[in-house]
Amino acid sequence: MKALLTYIGIRVRDMDRSTKFYAELLGLVPIVPDHANPKLQSRIVMLRHPKTGQQLELNWYPDGGQFGVPFVAGESLDHVGVRVDDVPGFLEAAEKLGGRVHDMTPYRDYPFHEYVEPGSKGAKVGYVEDPDGNILEVYDAPGESLDATFDGGY
Repeated sequence: MKALLTYIGIRVRDMDRSTKFYAELLGLVPIVPDHANPKLQSRIVMLRHPKTGQQLELNWYPDGGQFGVPFVAGESLDHVGVRVDDVPGFLEAAEKLGGRVHDMTPYRDYPFHEYVEPGSKGAKVGYVEDPDGNILEVYDAPGESLDATFDGGY
């Protein structure tokens, strides 16, 4: 099984201010610009560096919502994105190591993810909580080989 850490998602209080900060400071370019998720009443911006491909996801949630818990400065990690070649296999391995799998797909509606039943040829996504409560969003990308990424070096 292959897995690749692809991005970190952080919570922000002001989407416009944070987008400008990371774009100008780190040279990141929006690849999913200001996507609103009506199920959560949230906003998401995905940024990527044009040369390295490193990504940062900015997440804003309204106060009082399911994920809109009080904001504590310095504790704004939302989730870690991991691309894998076998979502069910990765989740099973995570559980064996003390992780707890969650079905959070009803809350996500990225325009580039298609949530499908296991065994389907579309993209799959899953969520697992590590033993300390940090969330990993685990996804595959059918038709895109992880081998090319591993062979490319850095």
